[in-house]
Amino acid sequence: MNESDLQLARAMVADEKRRNQNASEDHLSALKKTVLSRAAEKFDKFSRGLFRVWFLITFIFGGV
Repeated sequence: MNESDLQLARAMVADEKRRNQNASEDHLSALKKTVLSRAAEKFDKFSRGLFRVWFLITFIFGGV
């Protein structure tokens, strides 16, 4: 092996490390988006349920 082969091997290893790091960052980003979307969905369901309770109380008692 000569020096140019070693440089090529080092460059290939560095490129592979960079690709793996980017892939893990993309995975974490997708995971964060999933967690945030689930939290937003739960909050939306909760707020709709709260509105329904308020509406029923208002309807039953004739106003607040």
